[in-house]
Amino acid sequence: MTAAPPEVHCGIGDYTASLAGALADLGEEVTLVRGVSLRPEVRGPGSVHVRAVVRSWSVLELPAIRRAVLESRPDVVHLQFPGRGYGRSFAPNLLPWVLRGRRRPRLVMTLHEYGIASWKGRIRILLGAVGSDALVYPDDVIAAQMRPAVNRLGGKIERIIPAAASLPAAPPDLDRAVVRKRWGLPSDTLAVGWFGLLTREKGADILLRSLRAVRERRAVVLVLVGDVGSQRDAGELTAAMKEVGLATVETGPLQAVDASALLASLDVVALPFQTGLTTRRTSYLAVRAQGTYAVTTHPRRRGYESESNTYFMAPGDVSALTAAILEASQRARERGSVASWSSVAAAHRELYRSL
Repeated sequence: MTAAPPEVHCGIGDYTASLAGALADLGEEVTLVRGVSLRPEVRGPGSVHVRAVVRSWSVLELPAIRRAVLESRPDVVHLQFPGRGYGRSFAPNLLPWVLRGRRRPRLVMTLHEYGIASWKGRIRILLGAVGSDALVYPDDVIAAQMRPAVNRLGGKIERIIPAAASLPAAPPDLDRAVVRKRWGLPSDTLAVGWFGLLTREKGADILLRSLRAVRERRAVVLVLVGDVGSQRDAGELTAAMKEVGLATVETGPLQAVDASALLASLDVVALPFQTGLTTRRTSYLAVRAQGTYAVTTHPRRRGYESESNTYFMAPGDVSALTAAILEASQRARERGSVASWSSVAAAHRELYRSL
């Protein structure tokens, strides 16, 4: 289960669709229940049955959500949290409790965040976690943050299962000059990419400050790849870019192959996360899969690593970000190895069968 309907971009929604498709490819029968769409009955990737039927994630809708979830008589119900569409409702966190009872399915929850949540948000997360039979963490950072609280409340079966890239790798023979021309990116201009929702939590305001300094040294254009969202952060940051006169290209939602091709054709993709990179960041994995030079933040790692073609810096370090972006012309393309969705799905299947 996930929050966003099929036509709304959501990183966790994309993650869920990819996992569902990979499980179906392994021969599992998968139904994906998510937010309502103009297409209430559609086919997902592979043989995934998508039921985009949840009209509201309010607590009052829990009986209807319960019926939609149990209609296919699942052996396992797996809820992804958080996600665009849930809002501040407690319904997703109460759902494991609503689904409990005799001859019920096993209940699994993947927790994509914890440490960055407010104390109220952490209570919500713990509510759902305690009601589940097993927990999945996409990285050891979130696992370490969650374990003390979960163990005080009785402990749970758990797995750390890193994500795979949110996009396929672009073909090796991709003509990057043609792609750049299609998007109006001059060959003598430094094309700096951003991928995903435009938020301060992901460091968009830090990048804007850095690009002001970069622009004093080189012609630069910021390429916003995909749906950057409509939340307040996105509106304020887009307005700030226009106010300072920064050249930008906004692609809007793209097909996966087109997004991969564009990311593969940029000089650098900057992802200066406020709390640092973790393995749950599928946007970074997507960039790494293309071999494009990336600049990101990390609590401990510093400097350039050739094996991942990534420059690591401290969160919030505008000067380091500026210098790393200006070094883009010195970096070759080094396609990094990332986990496959088939291996991610296999790890999930092992967990389901152990319950």
